[in-house]
Amino acid sequence: MRFYKPARAKETRRGYFSYLTEAVGNLVTYYDHKGYNSDLILYFDLWDMPGYGSGNMFDVAFEKQDHDDYKNNKYENIEYYQPGINTYQTYFDNDLRLKTEQIIAKHYIINGDIKKLLYNRFINYDLSKTIGVHYRTTDITLHHPIVHINKIFEAIEAEEFDHIFLATDSKNEYFKFKQRYGEKLLFFDRTASEDSMVFFSKKNPQILIEEHIKELVFSVFALSQTRKLICTRSNVSTFSILSNSNLDFTILT
Repeated sequence: MRFYKPARAKETRRGYFSYLTEAVGNLVTYYDHKGYNSDLILYFDLWDMPGYGSGNMFDVAFEKQDHDDYKNNKYENIEYYQPGINTYQTYFDNDLRLKTEQIIAKHYIINGDIKKLLYNRFINYDLSKTIGVHYRTTDITLHHPIVHINKIFEAIEAEEFDHIFLATDSKNEYFKFKQRYGEKLLFFDRTASEDSMVFFSKKNPQILIEEHIKELVFSVFALSQTRKLICTRSNVSTFSILSNSNLDFTILT
């Protein structure tokens, strides 16, 4: 079967992982009905999204899709299979995560650029001794209250670690982590916002947009390989949790 994930509500400038994480829920519903050995092709029809530049934003960080096959064959809308996952929930049982881990491994294959980032950036660090932290403070207020940074610090310092890998959309928050943890902090994203505006709400050159997408996808897969993930509610954190059924995590609210 061939399905596509549409660019629904693109005018609202939804977050990159709002589409990708939502699609995991669609796929869970499909496979629960049809069986996990079903042969399914999923095409992400995410072309020319406001704030994301030209082209298909899925192809920036994942293996390139077969656009000709999509144009020349009938694809059904995967959203017919309503997601049974609330991507903002704070608990995901292991039975579900075993399913989503399999789904993500099949349908979200990162490209060579992301593989290089994961290898080169962590070659000198042991992720099994690294705490992952995802902390959003820009447009997350549209969905949830911001968790105070001291609550994040308390959760980190209850753990043993050699390093902390931080993913955040705000350079202001990065500076607070850097001041507290110094050389133990790992942070790579040059595209994090310097103000309260989310990246995709601004007008950015195509090359910077693509860099930002790659940083997002890199961060999601890096967080999923850390010893423990400490995070707040978001589609990015949820995708990391769903991609690795062995990942220990705490979602703070």
